[in-house]
Amino acid sequence: MQTLSAQNAESQKDNCEHRIKQFERATVMDGDLIQWWEKAPAIKGGAKAIAKAIQYPDSALKAGLEGKVLVVMFLSKDNRPECVKILRSENEVFIAEALRVIAGLEYEPATKLGRPIYDVALSLIIEFDKEAYQKNQKKKKKK
Repeated sequence: MQTLSAQNAESQKDNCEHRIKQFERATVMDGDLIQWWEKAPAIKGGAKAIAKAIQYPDSALKAGLEGKVLVVMFLSKDNRPECVKILRSENEVFIAEALRVIAGLEYEPATKLGRPIYDVALSLIIEFDKEAYQKNQKKKKKK
């Protein structure tokens, strides 16, 4: 017999899987994705915020590895990521860092009629570019 917290965790997992499947089967009409929000969810600071947050994995840095991690998630009512799923990763070594970066970013929810809405998927690419990371590190040291 499952405990109440185990049942809640299983229920939340099922809900996340359902939401991700809905995203993957997004309705398309005449080649265009139908969206029902006015402003899509976004990362505060955009791509620069992602680049600043990345701590390149030592093993990847030493091996000269680069790659991208494609992620889909939803935002909770307190603008934190939930139901996070890695859709694709060019190298497994980057997954843990991509998840850490996602957890630490600040987000803006989607809006409709000026009000926040939360049942909207946000997909993003976390790019691990060795040269860009090293330039970013040099800028940080100068400050």
